[in-house]
Amino acid sequence: MNKILIGILLVFLFACQTQTVKTEDNSSTKEDTVNVISDEHNAQNSLDWSGIYTGVLPCADCEGIETTIILKSDNTYLKTEKYLGENEVFESEGNFSWISDGLRIQIQ
Repeated sequence: MNKILIGILLVFLFACQTQTVKTEDNSSTKEDTVNVISDEHNAQNSLDWSGIYTGVLPCADCEGIETTIILKSDNTYLKTEKYLGENEVFESEGNFSWISDGLRIQIQ
């Protein structure tokens, strides 16, 4: 039992890192120290990101742009933009790539 407790404590000890935050004058104080948990997980490798995303974007001369983006697991997409109040619909498709932080994508 004690070995398990010690193992858990060691995991927490090594999982947390202390990072000192520098102020504008390059000085640091005890209040500036924050704990940061280092982790290799991000949206790209941790979530089921493939799927359908919809929303209405602002438009300068219409009621809005109803936008649907379908992200596929092979890093391709299909985007449909419907201008509300008008009969205009635009479709585009192509590839996307992940930004280096793994949190965002860039449509190409």
